[in-house]
Amino acid sequence: MFHRFAESTRRIVFFARDQALASHQSLIEPSHLLLGLIRLHPELFEENLHSGDPVRVGCEIETRSEQPASGSKAADPRCSEELKRVLRNADDEAAALYKHKTGRRRRLLGFLTMNAWVVEPCHLLLGLLSESDCATAKTLVERGLTLQAARERFSQSGYRARNSP
Repeated sequence: MFHRFAESTRRIVFFARDQALASHQSLIEPSHLLLGLIRLHPELFEENLHSGDPVRVGCEIETRSEQPASGSKAADPRCSEELKRVLRNADDEAAALYKHKTGRRRRLLGFLTMNAWVVEPCHLLLGLLSESDCATAKTLVERGLTLQAARERFSQSGYRARNSP
């Protein structure tokens, strides 16, 4: 799945890993991913957060997620099951937007098909919001950022165009 991630999306995932390491967590959680999104792409949250700017929300989430895990520092944190679902959701969002836009998959040599979508940072946010039981997603929803509103905004603002072959 990571081979479909744009460079900027990979940077967000690496930032999330670094956040988990810095807070001595053995798992990379969706909250770490959100911190990466806020830090590296605050423009994704413009016009959608009704209570506070993204940096303030990030500080609140960071304080909540900085509870060190018991034991020693994790050498290499793994993705939590919840984060794996978020990443799969992001890939699904990118695929759905690409297929909606083009109505097809890209053809190679007339018979081979290829998944031509790219997972952008906006898809990570959509993937996070689509995990409705996730505490991090609930925090965003409480502040006015809903999955439907984010989908509409990204489709109108040209984020989908970046998925073109």
